Amino acid sequence: MSDLDFFVDLMTTRTVLGLDHTSTVAEVAAVLGPGKISKTWRGRQDGGDTMRIDDGLAEFVWTRWPPLNTWYLAHYGAYPNRLDGKNKFPALNAHYGRFRRTELLFDELAAAIRARGFTLELDYEWTRNDADDHRQYYEPSSGMSLITWTHKRSRYFGTVEKMVTAYQTPAARRGHRFPRDHREQEFGEHAQDLAAAGNVPAWLDRNEPRDDDRREWWSLLLTAAGKGDSPVSHPGLLALVREAVDREVNPPGDDASLLVDLAWHFERYPDDPLPAEETRPMIDHGLRRWLAAPPADLAEATRLSRAHRLDADELRLSRRLRDQIHQVAQAIPEAGDPDLVEQLRAWAPLRPELLRYPLFARPRLNRHKQLSSRRPRARR
Repeated sequence: MSDLDFFVDLMTTRTVLGLDHTSTVAEVAAVLGPGKISKTWRGRQDGGDTMRIDDGLAEFVWTRWPPLNTWYLAHYGAYPNRLDGKNKFPALNAHYGRFRRTELLFDELAAAIRARGFTLELDYEWTRNDADDHRQYYEPSSGMSLITWTHKRSRYFGTVEKMVTAYQTPAARRGHRFPRDHREQEFGEHAQDLAAAGNVPAWLDRNEPRDDDRREWWSLLLTAAGKGDSPVSHPGLLALVREAVDREVNPPGDDASLLVDLAWHFERYPDDPLPAEETRPMIDHGLRRWLAAPPADLAEATRLSRAHRLDADELRLSRRLRDQIHQVAQAIPEAGDPDLVEQLRAWAPLRPELLRYPLFARPRLNRHKQLSSRRPRARR
C-alpha cells in the first residue's frame, strides 16, 4: 500500500480508514486517536457549536445547534496540500506507509482512479485568470469531490488542494447535479408549480414524462424540491419522495431509504419540526418498501462486509448499502411495526463492516512500529 492508495480509496469509497458520515464521533476518535479532537468552539452566527478531529491530513468536522444536543457531520476528507514530509499520521501510516513530501498531482491521482474502474467528472470551473483558478471534480458513485489548481503561473498548478464531502440535506446528498444547460430554472419553476398545486399525485400524473428521460427528470425535480430555498414544504417533499417510491423510479432501495431519512430528519428540525403523526407513517412505509427491495439481499450484503478485496462494482454496491443501512437503521426507534424492527436489526450491524478498514490489504502495523521506533545510530 502507498499514500496514493489512500487518496484513491478516499475518492472511490468515500471513507477514511473505514470512517465516513455514518460514523459516530466516538468511532472516528477510536481510529484517528482521541488526542486528535480539538476543543469545541462556539460563537457561530447561528448559535451552534463546532468540533473537529484532525490528524494533520484527514479531518472530520461536526456541528450542533441548540436546543438539540446531537452532533451532525459538516464535512470530512483530506488535505493533500498539507503534505510537507514533516507531519506524521500514525493511523494512516500504519496502513499506507510513509506519505510523500510534495504535493499530490491531479494527473497522477486521476490515472490511479481510472485504473480502479472509477471516473472523475467536472463539477465546475473557477476562472478569473489569477492564482485562485481551480476546478472541482467528483466521483459519481461515491460523491467525493476534489479541487485542483489550474492557473499555470501558480506554484500549485496541477496539484490537488483538498478532497472533501459535505453534509447536505438528504435529497441533495444523493449527488444529483444540474446539467449545464440552464435546467435549474426549469425545475425551479416545476417546484413552484408543485408547491402551488398541493395535490402531489395529481400534479405528477399531469407532468411526469413516460420516456427514457423519466429517471433524469425525477432526479432534477427532487434536487429542486429539496433545496434549502425550495417553495416545496417538508410535508410536500415527503409526499413527493413517497410517490417516487411507489412509482419505482430509481434502483431498489434508493428512494425508500431517502423517504425514511427525510422523515427522520424533519421530525428533528430545530425550526418547525414535523409532528410524529406525519413522519411515522412515512418512516414505516419507507422501511417496509426498503426491506422488500434493498440494493442486495442480506446474504450478499454480509458477503461484501467480510470481503478483503472488492472489484469496482462491488465497491459501488457496498457504498450504496452502507449509506442506505445507515438511513434506515437510524429510524429503528421510530418504527411502529415490531416486524420491521426485527428485520432491521439483522441489517444494522453490517453498516460499519461494509467498506471497513482494512479493505484492500492488511494494515502494516508491524512495519509502522519498526519505522517509528528507529533511531539514528551513533557514529564510532
